Amino acid sequence: MTFADLRPVLLVFFNPGCPPCWDALPTLAEISRYVAVAVLAFVGGADLSPADRGRFEGFVQAVQGYPRLVLLIQDLEILTVYGVTRTPTYILLDEKEVVTWVWDGLIPRAELVQAVRVALGEED
Repeated sequence: MTFADLRPVLLVFFNPGCPPCWDALPTLAEISRYVAVAVLAFVGGADLSPADRGRFEGFVQAVQGYPRLVLLIQDLEILTVYGVTRTPTYILLDEKEVVTWVWDGLIPRAELVQAVRVALGEED
C-alpha cells in the first residue's frame, strides 16, 4: 500500500518557523486515529535542524491508527495548487481526492478533531 492508496487524508501545510504549526503536532497525532495525516513542511532552500528532524521523527512513529507522513517540500507549486497562503493550513481529501474541508490558520484542538470527524461522517 502506498500513501496514494490512503483516502481520506488530511494534508497539513506547515512552516518549520511557525510555532502554531509545531503546537498542532499532538493534535495531528490524535487525528491519525481517523484519517491518514500528511504534513507538507515547506523548507525552502534551508535544511531542518537536528531538533526539528527529531520532532518530525517522533510524530511519524505511529503506534496505532493511520500513517503519519512528513514531506519536506521546496517547490511552491503545491502551495499554489491548493491555494495555500498561510500556515498551518488543513485540507481534507475524501476517497475520490475531492477537497471536503479546508481551514487556514489557528484552530483549537477540539474544533479540529470535531471538524475532521464531521467531514468524515463520524459525528454531527
